[in-house]
Amino acid sequence: MLLDRNIDEAERISSYFEARSYAVIWPKTIADLLYHVVHRDFCLAILDVALSAEDDHRFLDALRKVKGVPILVLGSDTADAEERLNSLRAGAHAYLCRPYSMEECFAQAQALIQAYSPHMQTRKEENSSCKMTVAGRLRISPESRQAFLGEKEIMLTRKEFDLLLLFAENPNKVFTCDQLYDLLWSEQTAYNVDEVVKAHIKSLRQKLSDDDSVQIKNVWGVGYRFCYNRK
Repeated sequence: MLLDRNIDEAERISSYFEARSYAVIWPKTIADLLYHVVHRDFCLAILDVALSAEDDHRFLDALRKVKGVPILVLGSDTADAEERLNSLRAGAHAYLCRPYSMEECFAQAQALIQAYSPHMQTRKEENSSCKMTVAGRLRISPESRQAFLGEKEIMLTRKEFDLLLLFAENPNKVFTCDQLYDLLWSEQTAYNVDEVVKAHIKSLRQKLSDDDSVQIKNVWGVGYRFCYNRK
């Protein structure tokens, strides 16, 4: 989760992390912030803390106690040793002084995730509960079984989610109906395999139809291929 008063800086951080397959929660209102803290899971908090503001330190302490995630503080370039210690005493796990490079910020974040979340796994990578499968504007979290197209969450059935994840993890690979059925419906036997798969493909396409940057295309006479716009 990213909480930064500087919009330009927050956009740079968000873009940098998302380009490296991390989902970034960036609350822009107090209501959004409270919702995400209460209802969403995340593996790291990056906070812009005003060291002179007592409320910020109270929030930092509360976040540490409620979520138990590592916290990286972005501090002022004028911060002295006492100010940095105040943030660490309030619950921060690391302190990064401005100005800093995106490479340094990302390295600090990864080190904290690896140090404080050693047992969390996803299909893509161990040690990161927020690691996502990313295909252009499509982001999929195997851990929480959520899929997002841009900022909008896509509501999927269990099989639709499994199908979309399989496609996103194998872009441009052609799957036959039989292959898809064997991979996702292996515990069941259908009278008409093609119709079962086609029905789920049709439903999934409808749910992706608002954004043509991701598509499930027909490969005539063979099966289906998932592709996306990389821009």
